[in-house]
Amino acid sequence: MSVRGTIDGRAPARPRRSGRRPRLRGVVAVTVALLSVVAFSGAAEAKGPAPAAPKVLTQGLVGPLSIDVTGRGDVLVGQSFSSTLSIVSKRGQVTDLVNEPGAEAVADVAFGAFLYTVTNDDGAWLKIHWPWGVNTVLADLKAYETANNPDAGVTYGVPDISPECAAQWPVEEFGPPTSTGLVDAHPYKLALGDFGVYVADAGANAILHVDWFGRVRTVGVMPRQPVVLPPDPTVIGLPACAAGLTYYFDPVPTDIELSGRNAYVSLLPGGPEDASLGARGAVVKLDLRTGSTTPVVGGLAGATDLAVSPAGDLYVTELFAGKVTKVSKKGTTSTVAELPDPAAVEWANGKLYVAYDVFANGTIGTIGNSGG
Repeated sequence: MSVRGTIDGRAPARPRRSGRRPRLRGVVAVTVALLSVVAFSGAAEAKGPAPAAPKVLTQGLVGPLSIDVTGRGDVLVGQSFSSTLSIVSKRGQVTDLVNEPGAEAVADVAFGAFLYTVTNDDGAWLKIHWPWGVNTVLADLKAYETANNPDAGVTYGVPDISPECAAQWPVEEFGPPTSTGLVDAHPYKLALGDFGVYVADAGANAILHVDWFGRVRTVGVMPRQPVVLPPDPTVIGLPACAAGLTYYFDPVPTDIELSGRNAYVSLLPGGPEDASLGARGAVVKLDLRTGSTTPVVGGLAGATDLAVSPAGDLYVTELFAGKVTKVSKKGTTSTVAELPDPAAVEWANGKLYVAYDVFANGTIGTIGNSGG
């Protein structure tokens, strides 16, 4: 799937893999009571300090789904709903730098240069904005996806379904009972490394690496997101023979943060991106050498972004729960801030920078003393 269609519809962009993801529509309320979520179990929330109120830096942004803090303490922001990339000074003054259809994620490089992504009907690219105002392509990510399709060998849907049951599957409403990874590129977030940049590609379901010569490689494919179908699947329009089968949704990486030889990746579940099937967002730890992943925390309601503090604590925006959640190194969770529609978070200068209210009066604020 892609992140923009999900977030634009309050649920990441442009809906994808619609043939694979059940459109549960009005029956999801019934499904919630019946489905048993088999994704990573979430940690119990610990009692902590009362949620903090952010100090507002600026408001009036149009879909600030991506932010990065520069070495000077300014904030780069991708206003995804207007395809505008801007910089916010420490005093809150907003200066627009790029306006290009599909411009989205941003990552500071140095000396006024930054990386950004573009995803539109013509393709998907990683680009560099130079301080003298010129934009150049570093890598064609749609071309890489077309040639390599990292999750082509992954089976989604219900792989254990019998041929007889598959024949009863309502394909028109729910898509095919099984499918493999589609060709789809949507570079959604970036993390700068020593030898290039890591890309969380929400379309490819993978983490990519692009070096400074524009060479692209796959670091790792993200794990499928499983859900057990209910004992009576006819209540959601599926055949009775599907009872108890596991449906594997595609994962949707929404952010990556580096931590030594590893990285943390936030995932939205494929299928319904809100909590209609339960809170299924997760964070996994990715070994950058082997590409293997291990679960960190689950049970998140719309994990759209994350940050890592110097102490090793994680901070995750839960878009549909309206909060920023802290995940300690021991795995316990606590609420740092309760905010309308938080979508992006970064740690810098001893505090959190959070983009929230992204569907209305897009706001960036800071939260100090975040316990990390």
